[in-house]
Amino acid sequence: MENEYTAASVMRAELLGICELPQEIGLKVVLLMRFCVENQAAVKQLGSEAASAKAKHVDVRIKFVNAYAEEELLKPDYCEGVRMPVDLLTKVLETSRLLTLRGLIGLH
Repeated sequence: MENEYTAASVMRAELLGICELPQEIGLKVVLLMRFCVENQAAVKQLGSEAASAKAKHVDVRIKFVNAYAEEELLKPDYCEGVRMPVDLLTKVLETSRLLTLRGLIGLH
């Protein structure tokens, strides 16, 4: 579960950085940014205030993600492993799966 917390923390930083780009030129953008997590326990943990005993050492990262989730800027969602778009960037895929994942992110 530590991997999911670390990834969520990194995604939070990246998504908020992307959101701040238009603000630098004077545009106000407020979006709910959704990100996929493969572990259901991690999704529940990221969406709640409580921290488990196993996650105490990543508690600070969880708190940052929770704070942005409460402000409705980020929304962690569960995605099945076979429907994870990030696999396009991290794995060697068969053609059929590559085409499916490309469609999920809008590349045709």
